Amino acid sequence: MSKMFHEGISHEVALPLLMTYLGHATLSETGKYLKLTAEVFPDLVNQINQIYSQIIPDLEVKTEYEDD
Repeated sequence: MSKMFHEGISHEVALPLLMTYLGHATLSETGKYLKLTAEVFPDLVNQINQIYSQIIPDLEVKTEYEDD
């Protein structure tokens, strides 16, 4: 899985390939064996931020106790 990500294969392709290779019927079965972390896939955080940055924008939230 790590090799596929580092070679630029998207998770949308890699996960079904892994699912088929393991003989699972669903992605949820395969997901039980996966633990994606920033430590294992350091580039994954950057890739996710690039893909979804326009969908989930950074927000600045102030509490009632903070000055303007």
